[in-house]
Amino acid sequence: MIFRFKMTYGIRERTLYDPLSSRLREIGYTCVINPRDKEGEPDFLSAYKNVNFVIEVKIGNPEKQILDALMQSRQYLKKANTDNLIVLVYPETVKRPVTTQQELYEIEEAQTITAYFYTDYLTAKIRGTSIELFKKFKERIEQQEKETDINFAIDVLQESINSISHILRSYSDIKISDVIDIVT
Repeated sequence: MIFRFKMTYGIRERTLYDPLSSRLREIGYTCVINPRDKEGEPDFLSAYKNVNFVIEVKIGNPEKQILDALMQSRQYLKKANTDNLIVLVYPETVKRPVTTQQELYEIEEAQTITAYFYTDYLTAKIRGTSIELFKKFKERIEQQEKETDINFAIDVLQESINSISHILRSYSDIKISDVIDIVT
């Protein structure tokens, strides 16, 4: 008796790059994926009508992932010579075994994600599928319309303060007054 096993692999951030960039190309974006997952490089660069932006892909709780993504992307934006950043956060449930590329593409296509747009045309936190989100962004660029959600800015600031506060609490030997002096 011969047994045949299909190879399975778990979905992680890097495995989402191909289906995501494929969808973006289908609707007119250009994409350059970080070829070797090099340290200090963005997940991928993309553009639409001469609007360049960095895309960071994360998996997990959006509130916990966003501060990490923002800190990480600062140098990426500088290297890419753009101020436009999009952070896509997939839920933890996306981490599951798949056996085919088609299965991976179907999971990515159907997944509702949280996207943080920090761009010239859209500054907002939006939930939806990747294709819905990037079609909306594409419309903003084509219509030269800028949309900024002030509640989003406030939420990001609150999330960042909460994350920093949590980190500082883990260091019992740091005096808050010393941190405030450094910041101001």
